[in-house]
Amino acid sequence: MKRYTEQDFWDKLMIDRSTECWNWPGAKNADGYGNLTYQSKFWMPHRLALHLKGIDIKGKYVCHRCDNPSCANPGHLFVGSQADNVKDMVEKNRHRCKKSKLTSKAVIDIRSSDLSLSKIAKKYNISTCYASK
Repeated sequence: MKRYTEQDFWDKLMIDRSTECWNWPGAKNADGYGNLTYQSKFWMPHRLALHLKGIDIKGKYVCHRCDNPSCANPGHLFVGSQADNVKDMVEKNRHRCKKSKLTSKAVIDIRSSDLSLSKIAKKYNISTCYASK
């Protein structure tokens, strides 16, 4: 992994004019979050961007307003707790348990539905047992 200077970091970001996201084009993990080494320390670009701007991120989450994991635009980022991050996810209807076949919206729709369990199961491609839960 290349060791970046501060200027290298800012220069490497690719600006998407349509979204104003500053995308990290380098190495990324399976979830799309970038990674790099800066001053002999492993960083995720969105965290490094706020650190370089002088914002205290230690022990905190750096969340994306734009929901783009490769974005490092400080204007698209905010510092918060795990609860803040989960609240942001739920408010944007991005919350989904990896084991779940259903989104939060689908669960709300099912709970307010007057369809039979078999019809719900068919509609959402789940078992009737799962639908009853």
